[in-house]
Amino acid sequence: GNGTVNTIVLDEADGSFKSGGIRNVFIRDTLINSGYNEKSTRVSKKLKQTMATEWTFDFTNELLFSGVNIEWVDYTFQFDVDQGGKNYKDQIVHWVNVPNGQTVTVETNQAT
Repeated sequence: GNGTVNTIVLDEADGSFKSGGIRNVFIRDTLINSGYNEKSTRVSKKLKQTMATEWTFDFTNELLFSGVNIEWVDYTFQFDVDQGGKNYKDQIVHWVNVPNGQTVTVETNQAT
């Protein structure tokens, strides 16, 4: 592959897959060789930013069903060791917003 070959290709000749019409499909542990784009039903990403209040993740290129919205999000929020000490960490509130299509945003109440 030259970086444009997907690992899985859907036949949508009769129409696109839609939210609510797909149940119990789980694709994982796909072996990816150089030059291929991984497509899956379950994706993870990580993003490190300093002094930010918003982290946005776009899964459009990784999710297999492009017309299906994200239904479940699980996230971990990790603080840098040297960033303000224990009291600072206790004051930070973080949450994940309802996914917008295939984009997920995690926010905090103050820059971290």
